Amino acid sequence: MHISKFLALPLVAVATVSGLAVGHPENTESGHGLSKRSCYLGGVEWGNEVGLAINAVDKACRDKLIGSYKGKSERSACYNLGSRKRVNFNVRRWADSPADLTIDDCIKYLRLEIVGCDMGGMSYQGNWRFMSDPNSGGCS
Repeated sequence: MHISKFLALPLVAVATVSGLAVGHPENTESGHGLSKRSCYLGGVEWGNEVGLAINAVDKACRDKLIGSYKGKSERSACYNLGSRKRVNFNVRRWADSPADLTIDDCIKYLRLEIVGCDMGGMSYQGNWRFMSDPNSGGCS
């Protein structure tokens, strides 16, 4: 009986760790289920402008970022969050094949880097990379 508990514990640990590295099925294409996320460790924080940044995601996705992407292509957008801060958004298609980015995926993944990262960050979801990055100064 003690041996079965000893064998079950490593299996639970492996299942828990594996779940962290695999994205949801909706994040994948052609069976590529890996997702990775990293928050920036330095730079400008969202601060009081976090709400403005979240609202800017909707506008950036709707006006500039959604639609058909060629393979290995990217799009960027910049929005002023105030007189001294801006947000830079970037979406990149990593695969060679073309694909469409939906409004729902665009908003979902760009917002993750705002809500979950004090200084912005980027995530890889299937064959896509999403970046939300606060910076000093206005858009040029």
